[in-house]
Amino acid sequence: MTTHLGRAGRDPTLEMAPVRLRAFLAGEPALDTGGAALVWEPRRIVPAYAVPERDLLVAVETSEPQPEATDPVAQPLMLTPPGGAETGAERPDGVSGRAGRRPPPSC
Repeated sequence: MTTHLGRAGRDPTLEMAPVRLRAFLAGEPALDTGGAALVWEPRRIVPAYAVPERDLLVAVETSEPQPEATDPVAQPLMLTPPGGAETGAERPDGVSGRAGRRPPPSC
């Protein structure tokens, strides 16, 4: 972790991820790859996955690049929708549960 935190202020770095990564969208396969990489970005302590475009199983729309933040410290620390995020999980024994996270109260 110290190595990754020491990269703050540098360019993003890639680290190959020796895993099979699969993702589903609305219950349908959207991604299946063995060629994923972890992307370590400056000022982020958690990496994101990058995958080869050829391994995407759904169409992806492009968007315009977003402007650079003028004050990175003022940016939110998490990408959570304003109403909070909700996830679901199911255990192998068939028991399911839900978990949610509400955004922190405004200061």
